[in-house]
Amino acid sequence: AVKKMRGQPGTKVTLTIFRKGVDKPFKVEIVRDIIKVKSVKTKELENGKIGYIRLTQFQENSADEFEKALKQFKNKEGIIIDLRNNPGGLLTSAVSIASMLLPKGKLIVYTQGRDPKNKEEFYSESDPIVPKDVPIAVIVNKGSASASEILTGALKDHKRAIIVGDTTFGKASVQTLIPLQDGSGIKLTVAHYYTPNGNLIMNKGITPDIIVKMTEEEEIAKAKAEREAKISGKDDIAKDPQLEAAVNAIHRLAKK
Repeated sequence: AVKKMRGQPGTKVTLTIFRKGVDKPFKVEIVRDIIKVKSVKTKELENGKIGYIRLTQFQENSADEFEKALKQFKNKEGIIIDLRNNPGGLLTSAVSIASMLLPKGKLIVYTQGRDPKNKEEFYSESDPIVPKDVPIAVIVNKGSASASEILTGALKDHKRAIIVGDTTFGKASVQTLIPLQDGSGIKLTVAHYYTPNGNLIMNKGITPDIIVKMTEEEEIAKAKAEREAKISGKDDIAKDPQLEAAVNAIHRLAKK
């Protein structure tokens, strides 16, 4: 069905829709186009005192979206960055976003293989957007992986953010594909990512400063609420102990 729906932008396709509560199926004609999925969602918490940024993945346009959100919230009492269930994405995007939060020239992450000479370092490229006295909390869980862990590790090691939630997935490796004669290939891990303090991310993950685990029932309820919120356009109102802990952490840090 998905293959049949796909096509050149500007061309038309007719969908036959079966809808609950409607006796007969009906047809809708739509025009194909390139769909740009936003990876950054924002809202205000605590009567506008705290800015909340949900980053779902690290795409090509994520850094630009994140920058707009930061500029919107940079004068708040604090900022919460939600990286839960973010599977990662582009390293360049993670480095760009970290550069908006850390002083220029700070080490963000480095890769290291078996040969100590094959070490590549990535540094923050610009001055931070958020003033250093504005506290930041990052929420992570076991679904936060790869680029999410790189960003989290950098902010934790440089003490720029307090990390809340559950230990991250532990997936951060550099792989290369070796093509074979039959058209298949072998994917080899040639290096791993390390946080600025030299902590290996692979198979270990990032341990939060404040550990708050959610029960399976709470996670299911939250996922359901998020789906319903997307449809209705209303805020997710499910119980969220990790978000509550992040809000409390911001309030404590703001008072210091």
